[in-house]
Amino acid sequence: MRAIWGAHKAADCIASARRHLRVYRPAVAIIDMGLPDGSGTGLITDLSNGDLHKPVVLATSGDADLEPDALAAGATGFLRKPMTSVAAFQAEVLRHLPAERRPNAPRVAIKPRLPRIASRFRMI
Repeated sequence: MRAIWGAHKAADCIASARRHLRVYRPAVAIIDMGLPDGSGTGLITDLSNGDLHKPVVLATSGDADLEPDALAAGATGFLRKPMTSVAAFQAEVLRHLPAERRPNAPRVAIKPRLPRIASRFRMI
């Protein structure tokens, strides 16, 4: 799972996310549509219209009615909360990666654990 998760940074608001993005260039950005300081649509638009390094931008929300707004803002896909499992979360992220950016093969985890980013999605 390291191949997909790698290093990750979490932000609890849009302002924090913008600070992270000045320094880090993620391969995948998962943007919550309901952050405390506003909707994630502006951040999605900025990431989608950004420089040469464009991450795969996935929006997420427990409100499925926000999916059209996320896609219109430029999100590649939409992750509905709650996710049913870590495997479902991983499959959705991989599905949206371009073929050349997908891992060649699954990697066996020596000590399986729930990545911190996935733990933000309530598993049912």
